[in-house]
Amino acid sequence: MNEIKTYCAKDEAGRIDATDSNNGASCPPNETSPPTGRRSVPRRLLHRVKAYFESKDLIRRGVCLLNAGKYEQAGESFSRAASINPNNDSLASLLAAAYLGQSKPDAAAEQFDQVVRRQPDNVTARIRQALSLWSGGHEREAVQLLRDGLAQAPDNAELQFQLGTLLASMQQYEEAEVRFAQTLAIDRDHVEASVSLGLCYGARERPREAVKYLQRAHQRRSGDAGIGLLLAQAVRAADQKGEPAHLRLSLPPTRELEDDDGIQELSRIIAQDPDFVDALMSVPVDDVNEELYATLLQTIKAALEHQPEHAELQYHCGRVLDRLGQTEAAIAANERAVQLNPTHTRALIDLAKLYQRTDRTADAAERLEQVVSMGCDYADVYYMLGNVHRAGGRIERAGEAYRQALSINHAYEDAQKALASLEMS
Repeated sequence: MNEIKTYCAKDEAGRIDATDSNNGASCPPNETSPPTGRRSVPRRLLHRVKAYFESKDLIRRGVCLLNAGKYEQAGESFSRAASINPNNDSLASLLAAAYLGQSKPDAAAEQFDQVVRRQPDNVTARIRQALSLWSGGHEREAVQLLRDGLAQAPDNAELQFQLGTLLASMQQYEEAEVRFAQTLAIDRDHVEASVSLGLCYGARERPREAVKYLQRAHQRRSGDAGIGLLLAQAVRAADQKGEPAHLRLSLPPTRELEDDDGIQELSRIIAQDPDFVDALMSVPVDDVNEELYATLLQTIKAALEHQPEHAELQYHCGRVLDRLGQTEAAIAANERAVQLNPTHTRALIDLAKLYQRTDRTADAAERLEQVVSMGCDYADVYYMLGNVHRAGGRIERAGEAYRQALSINHAYEDAQKALASLEMS
């Protein structure tokens, strides 16, 4: 029954370790390339992103194996997925967790105690205080706090469930089972209560009943590796007892459901440190899929709801939109960034690239000329400008731009080839 403890509430988030954002407007002369603002990818962050997608693949494989009756192999797949992402965190929550520390349970309990004293009917504060007390080793006080809450609100499903969870962790299984059953009587869609009641039946060697409740939980949360693992174990136990269960489980969705709490947490991080997006965007493409960029876009939009005049966030929004193939929306976001900050070098350069891609060569040239007029003498910018002028039929100006790029970087091979081909034509 120790598995029940997995479903207790997560720790409170620690303080964000934010750094100042660089809007890319600084223009040191005679550099080869414009500033990217890009950080190297922290190993912890890269590991979390890769692990998230690996876990999803393992869960889908486990469901297929379970439907095929290969219970042991399914259990192994779910077990590996659960070890990678033990709390079944969403992608947004995992990314935020890469940035967060841990809180002190005693201090948290004291803080929630003040709320409960002022608002005795505040169920959320009461539960958090109880879990903080539990984390600090004060088991009896935590249980009593929840019992007091139920005396005031006996029909509160979450109070019933949390009390059952703590009782089960204290090996008081009989009352724990009653609490979980009461939770489901109040809220039949309570996933954690279904899991915990299934575990209670498993502990009593009644695997068929365990399968019933674990299957109910899986129907509502098919992407949870922990539930998949417990279900595989229960089905295997039922089969060994001569009570085979025939499952027809649905595969989890390819993209997770929205995690509002995780999105809001990550949006606060990105609002304080927009360059964190650079680290996320620099994760190798082979290690991610569209879901990472969709999550980033949703997060940045959430941050922009609170800070619509934030040029750097608008710029990053444009980058993510571009990565998702939404070119016109990317142009609009970068144009907004430049309106808010006309010296935003990176937004100007990205706009030039987007304009060039959509055959707006005159607009692309205008944006690059703005960069140059700001004193940003980058060989790459002049090379881009040469390509834009050439595409627009302005051959003489293209040559001037290529020569300027070579004056900054004599070994710029692409500029050398472009100028040579221009002179030969």
